[in-house]
Amino acid sequence: IPAGGYTLTIAGAEEDAAATGDLDITEDVTIVGEGVPSIDGGGLDRVFEVLDPAVVRMETLIVSGGEAQLGAGIHNHGTLTLDSLSIQRNHAVVPPGGSGGSSGGGIFNGGTLTLVDTQIFENSADSGGGIHNFATASLEATNLFLGANEAESGGGLWNNMAAEAVLNDVELRANLATGNGAGIYNDG
Repeated sequence: IPAGGYTLTIAGAEEDAAATGDLDITEDVTIVGEGVPSIDGGGLDRVFEVLDPAVVRMETLIVSGGEAQLGAGIHNHGTLTLDSLSIQRNHAVVPPGGSGGSSGGGIFNGGTLTLVDTQIFENSADSGGGIHNFATASLEATNLFLGANEAESGGGLWNNMAAEAVLNDVELRANLATGNGAGIYNDG
């Protein structure tokens, strides 16, 4: 993807055919940014959704402006590697007329997620402001920055249920939780 700013403009959330709203990834792909391009959800939907069984690698991108109930920046069901990404200012919210809570302001992971040299900051959700690592998901992070994310539980990271997280060289700074775990809430 060449340098520049790209904003999603076709309204219509919660479909998985890449016709409206977010960018749905259904097959194996590598996405590499040149000059750090930014992909902005424009508040219409989340930015990316990786569907199982896709194996995806993203490098050198900014993901921002996403809004969805689960995974406002990225919702991962597959196998996803993020290298040198900045995931910022995404907000998980319950849609009008919806129910339940919101999770994974930056990333909602229900698959296998590897983070390398990545920054996740200024995201928000009810649970897992930066990252919600859910159910039987697996997360491995090296040189990760989680900063200024906000949630009721797990401001930076909520590791939930039987989820597994391995964290190496992770910096947690200025995350906020009104309930449990401003930096990390480990329930997994």
